[in-house]
This record gives sequence, structure tokens and C-alpha cells, in this order.
Amino acid sequence: MPLARRRLDCCICIEKQTEEAVLALRGIFGLIQAGRDQHVPCGSFQSCSFEQSEKLRLYANHQGGYRVRCPFCAHNIASDFSKSVHLWRAGAAFSMTCPSCAEVYSLSKAQGIPPFAFSRAAIVLHDVEVADIGDFWHAQIREKLGEYHAIFRRVG
Repeated sequence: MPLARRRLDCCICIEKQTEEAVLALRGIFGLIQAGRDQHVPCGSFQSCSFEQSEKLRLYANHQGGYRVRCPFCAHNIASDFSKSVHLWRAGAAFSMTCPSCAEVYSLSKAQGIPPFAFSRAAIVLHDVEVADIGDFWHAQIREKLGEYHAIFRRVG
């Protein structure tokens, strides 16, 4: 098994998958780049990038494992979730059925530990100092975007 990497990235992902949300996220990216000498998200970071895609992408931890729970019955569905993601990437529906309670739901409703998100756009802060976005940036992002996901991942 490979050793966990030291590098920790923070992916700031949009909740609403709309063009307006992508544009607002791009505006936040500009603010982060312009304000690096003042308020810095996650303590500090080495570099930042903006990722955008026509299709949803899964932003998640790359190392150390994860658990996934059904949002209805909390059953551990990690294996079924992984299979459903592979099927979705191959063209199947963006949903899954819980093997325990038989509820059908969107892949994005599954509860990841650590958290994950599906998003068309993300700001990626590479090699962050701390796994916390910080109060200043949390308020800035909530004001401009509303709900968002801050996904922290170790990259292999």
C-alpha cells in the first residue's frame, strides 16, 4: 500500500451546477489570487487553479480510504457507490439503489466520510497548510455562491 502523501489540496466546489454558479466561482478565484498577501484560505497554499468541465467530476480524497453511507438508512455503501460511479461514467444514470433499504437516490446524495462532491467547476488550492477554509473565506464564498463544498484530498 502506498504511503500517504504530505500534500493536501482543497477543492472548493459549487453546489448548484449552473452557469451563474460557475461565473461566481471564477470571481472568487480572482479574489483569492488578488488577495494572497492578506486573507489566505487554508492558512497558505503553494498554487491555485480553476477547473471547469461540461460534465460533473467527482472531487474526493485520493488516499487513505473512505466510507460512504446511504442518506436514508446510513448503511455502508462504499462498494456499491464505487460501482455506481463507474457505471455512471460509462453512461448509466447518475443514481444508485441502496442494497439495504432499496431507496433510489442521486449519487451526490450519498454521504462520504471524508466528504466528497460532484461538480462542474472547482477552485483547487494546491498544498494547503491547514484543512480549514477559514472564517473570512467561508463568509466570502457563502455570500457570492450560497452553498458550496470544501473537499480536502491527499493526492497520490
